[in-house]
Amino acid sequence: MTTETITLTVDGHEVQVPAGSTVLQACESLGIDIPTLCTDPRLKPYGACRMCVVEVQPGPPRPTASCTTPAAEGMTVVTNSDSIRDVRRHVIELQLQHHPLDCPYCDQAGTCELQDEVFDQKIHQSPYETVSKAHPEEVLNEVILLNHNRCILCGRCVRICDEQIGVHALDFVERAAGTFIAPAQHDFMDCERCGMCIETCPVGALLSKPFKHSARSWQTEKVASTCPHCSVGCSLLVESRHGDVVRTRTNGLEEPSRGLLCAKGFFGHSFVNSEKRITRPMVRRGGVLQPTTWSDALDVVSKGLQNVLDAHGPESVGVVGSPNTTNEDNYALLRFARAVLGTPNVYSQDSGMHATARTLRAVLGSSTGPHTQNELLESELILVIGADIGHTHNVLGAHIKQAARDDNRTLVVATRLASGLDKYATVAERIRPTAEATLLSSLAGTHSADIESLTGLDRESFEKIQGLVGEADSVAVVWDTGLWTLDRATRIAQAAANLALSRSGVRLFPLAERVNSVGTFQVGMAPDLLPGARSVEDSKARDDIGAVWNTSISPNPGLSFNEFISGPIKALYVMGEDVVGGALNSTEASAALLNAELVIVQDIFMNATAEAADVVLPGTSFAEKGGHFTNFEGRLGRIEPAIPPVGESRPDWEIVARIAAAMGSDFGWRSHEPISKELRELSTAPSIQGSGSSVPIDGALGPLDDNNSFVLTTEQHLYTAGVAGRHAPSLQTMLPEAVAELNPDDAGRLSISHGDPVRLASTAGEVNLKALVTARVPKGIVSLPDRFLEAPARQLDPRAPDGAVVRVSKG
Repeated sequence: MTTETITLTVDGHEVQVPAGSTVLQACESLGIDIPTLCTDPRLKPYGACRMCVVEVQPGPPRPTASCTTPAAEGMTVVTNSDSIRDVRRHVIELQLQHHPLDCPYCDQAGTCELQDEVFDQKIHQSPYETVSKAHPEEVLNEVILLNHNRCILCGRCVRICDEQIGVHALDFVERAAGTFIAPAQHDFMDCERCGMCIETCPVGALLSKPFKHSARSWQTEKVASTCPHCSVGCSLLVESRHGDVVRTRTNGLEEPSRGLLCAKGFFGHSFVNSEKRITRPMVRRGGVLQPTTWSDALDVVSKGLQNVLDAHGPESVGVVGSPNTTNEDNYALLRFARAVLGTPNVYSQDSGMHATARTLRAVLGSSTGPHTQNELLESELILVIGADIGHTHNVLGAHIKQAARDDNRTLVVATRLASGLDKYATVAERIRPTAEATLLSSLAGTHSADIESLTGLDRESFEKIQGLVGEADSVAVVWDTGLWTLDRATRIAQAAANLALSRSGVRLFPLAERVNSVGTFQVGMAPDLLPGARSVEDSKARDDIGAVWNTSISPNPGLSFNEFISGPIKALYVMGEDVVGGALNSTEASAALLNAELVIVQDIFMNATAEAADVVLPGTSFAEKGGHFTNFEGRLGRIEPAIPPVGESRPDWEIVARIAAAMGSDFGWRSHEPISKELRELSTAPSIQGSGSSVPIDGALGPLDDNNSFVLTTEQHLYTAGVAGRHAPSLQTMLPEAVAELNPDDAGRLSISHGDPVRLASTAGEVNLKALVTARVPKGIVSLPDRFLEAPARQLDPRAPDGAVVRVSKG
């Protein structure tokens, strides 16, 4: 299919551009620099600033805004005549009538677009009488400031919040000379705190409160990287000064973020600089963890592991990798385990994504994906089910909103909590927690039970969704696989597979909770897998990998993690994970570690597992090492060191390699690059023939008869961002303490007000926290976002807190 083009002449140069292009785009395709102030490539043409004016023939004899004028066949454009330059100069001079020349004080100095134009046009001051504004700096919320005196009313902040984020938290207020920007709520700006209004502002009117006066742009070192907070894997730019990360920003229009970040990506970097970081190796002596040297720590680890191997054999040792660390880190640990220790007991704790991937491969085979974000957004119908991905995967949620509004995709939202996606949806309904698989299976025609009693959807709503899905030529099914799926990830995946088998054109998009969950699966961090997620029973895989590792790999899989810690455990090496805090029974897990002969923890923060360790080794964050994360599409996101390792910390792969060398197996790695190459060469994707079998799914919780009982939901909140996020001061200001979200009607019935202390109790335990009264929670539901370190949902049900029945009381 050929794209229609048009031909026009710009400054005497003939150019061809796709039909529908603007004059500005035609000029830019020739490398002609047209100044703009209200234009942002992420936004629709607006034409407010009049800086981009050109002369167009045929056309009216006046300057024409090139950003809003469609390029036409045979058009002649002049971009830099004397009259055009005069117009642009007058525009700047008029702006300076009100704009303060406080460049030495302004955070935008060096990246200010107005400053650039003033310099280019050699304007020293406005010839007009200066009418300075004298508005005080306004605090819009915990992290965003607004300086009205600098605002040039370009509208970029209003438009990016509306067009790209889909929130419309900012707007124009008043008219004519009295116009100013203000929160749409005319009060505290209760938005998503994504920071994109700051990012798009050309003049420093909108400011990051955490970054204010930290550095000037020319003082910072800039490194392209990947956001470490969720599996969207947004591209970002890390800026540092004097060894500290001072801010993170968007990095162009690269996939998958397309020039956007969420609150976690824009403000969640501050955990890197936390004073709570582990900065020195520690060894337990006299019952107390004491700082020591690297040589001593490596000696204790290498000799301790060798002693366990000699006394109890390799199957008494286990290693745990992490979705918080890179592919290279996990591969190093996998090779160390299988080739040096000789143990098949290899784990990663992200059971939701791993269970989902296994189920989809078993049923659908290799065709299961992962699929690309473009395939998702180009689907005729997008079905979002389960958790609110506006909180769990915010940037992808923003892209879905835009696809529904601007590209006419049919959006169906069937979530447990109200979502920011709702207003862009053709159908938006609430389903009961635990009903996700039942709904999907019913849409596939493999579940005939009463829909309303099991899902909370009335028959009319279900039939409407069923009709839309049936009519669409292509369907994308999107769901988060976070901790809330702990006991039912397999059921949800099977139900999604049922739907894919029931008709053509269905693609499945399971979204891993953490940044490298997909990577840990593909690297082979499991007792029965090898690199490429190939089975240990695959003799060719064993031979190919064994030749590189110079070892013979056993075809026998290791034990499950629960079998291992309740059985032969004598030594455990944990990298970047809290196996105690994440265990089905934290008491039993803690006891197993205390009874082990050697527990090694490698992490950036202390946690329950580290507190039980014999040796603690300081790893590095994403900002201090190189490597790759694998996002939900299977796309590799590169990270590069932006700052030196904090304290005496070392990249995780390097620590593993040094231990291997101390045990007589030098891998020969001196950077992450050869690891990346080795992993890439060994990661041959297996060809799997799926069963193609649909299986009826049930297990949904019916309605509760007791008005005093609530169903618990535990999906991730936008501002919790995992363990690292709870150590990020900027995110903590947004959600400073654990909250239980309650519907206003339920709160009123229980005489609970916003901020009151409440108790959530179950047969297994209780948690005490504050109430957050919000209409996003349906009646009969109480939401306790996961990853609150101070109020873990597993105290209410260690095995499956989401969907548990709890009682709520005040005080």
